[in-house]
Amino acid sequence: MALPWLITRTAFLSLFAFIPLLFVSDYFANNRNRFSLLKYAFIIYSGLSIWTLCSVWWLVNSTFLGLLIALFFYPLCMTVPFVLSQIVRQKSGAFSGYFSLIVFWISIEWLTLNFDFAWPWLVLGNAFARLPIIVQWYEYTGVLGGSLWILFVNVLTFQLIHELIGKKDNQKSIQRILFIIALGLIVIPVSYSVYRYKTYKEKGVQSEWVIVQPNINSYTEKFSGMSSELQVSKMLKLADSLVNMRTSVVVLPETAIPQSIFEEDLESNNAIKQLRSFIDKYPGVIILCGAIIQMKYNSTCDGLQNFYSVKGKQGNYVQYNTALCISKNKIQIYRKSKLLPGVETMPFAKYIPSINKLLFNFGGQGGSFGTQTERTVFTMNKIHMSAIVCYEAEFGAYIGEFTRNGAQVIALMTNDGWWGNTPGYKQHLSFSRLRAIELRRDIPRSANTGISCVVNQRGDVLHQTVYGVADAKKVSVSANSQCTFYAQHVDYIGLQCLWLSFLFLFGLFLKKWYV
Repeated sequence: MALPWLITRTAFLSLFAFIPLLFVSDYFANNRNRFSLLKYAFIIYSGLSIWTLCSVWWLVNSTFLGLLIALFFYPLCMTVPFVLSQIVRQKSGAFSGYFSLIVFWISIEWLTLNFDFAWPWLVLGNAFARLPIIVQWYEYTGVLGGSLWILFVNVLTFQLIHELIGKKDNQKSIQRILFIIALGLIVIPVSYSVYRYKTYKEKGVQSEWVIVQPNINSYTEKFSGMSSELQVSKMLKLADSLVNMRTSVVVLPETAIPQSIFEEDLESNNAIKQLRSFIDKYPGVIILCGAIIQMKYNSTCDGLQNFYSVKGKQGNYVQYNTALCISKNKIQIYRKSKLLPGVETMPFAKYIPSINKLLFNFGGQGGSFGTQTERTVFTMNKIHMSAIVCYEAEFGAYIGEFTRNGAQVIALMTNDGWWGNTPGYKQHLSFSRLRAIELRRDIPRSANTGISCVVNQRGDVLHQTVYGVADAKKVSVSANSQCTFYAQHVDYIGLQCLWLSFLFLFGLFLKKWYV
């Protein structure tokens, strides 16, 4: 199951990867008197832990504790659907058991996309991130549609193998039906997707952008050892080699200005002055730039507000990981609002403020950040664009809110240098390909270290940089105004499964007490 996250063009394996666990489930169901439910849960948990470890082992390069937490909690959460489906199967039969497994699994995935402890890295639909040509229909279903596809094909294929092993002549018609359905569930979506990919044309007016990859070491330079002014100077030098009077936007990476700035001091900050000078040289250019901003606490503000006092300043402040949109006359600010658990925020901190003390540090970027509820759209040079920051690229429904607010382009600024030259930065890039398909938006991507590129509306990666090399790319970006079905309805599959899960649990309750 881990191979699709690690090796290109192995995505099809996910359609059959759960079959061993389904055999374990079937064996337990037929030998319940010999094995406890706890032992069954441990076997499933062990299998899912191996999948998690093989897929995200590279987390150890940034935080060993983070890897341990992922290895403990994610397999634990995903063991729950297997356990609950066994209980349903015991009460209502095999068909209900397998159907409930699919429903419970997608419900948990929906929670990993929306809960305080949001970590959707291993959502099953992400398995196709490196082979987007076969999931062009994500524009209708989103990534949870991919999870549904994977689980249905696995269950049907398992049933087919199970029937074939049984070798009962009177069941040959059932075998043929299962084979036809399983084959159709694979061939039809793939065929439609390839057709859609081949015939899809980029939509929207094109403009010229420059994306910058400065390759500043995340541990030894980014937050110590190299001033904000030197870092910005390096980025602008890279951009200056490509910018001309036709350039509309320059995209700099997350925390391009790493030392925090008080909001009231923005215009007097030296790094901001450097950016202003660059815009004076190219008056029509807009700069999208990552920065850490400290803003005065306001009790009426929406979003998460982890405020603190600052020596020498009046009032309390909130720290934000922001995207700045800088033009000749103004600065607009978007505050990152999908925060990385354990690094930028702690789950349940709203209810247990002291838990923020447990935050561990990513080479200087750790801290308790604030959020906002509005999905900001910047309007400049007749382009309606939004900027998302790093971890937000995992959340299709969240980014869909920007497109519903009018965003024609989604710029991504990130720093993928925490994990070194491992599969981590490649996986993070590949998720942008799914977001581009779900929303049919171009995604110009600026990485401090990693891969900078533009992902077009079909999910193709164009003009990509090389890992570990300082570079800049001039790219053409299309501004699409049309909203996809998925952007309008977001994770409706997850919500429907969540309601079905409640019905299953309610049914179990009734059978326990009234049967």
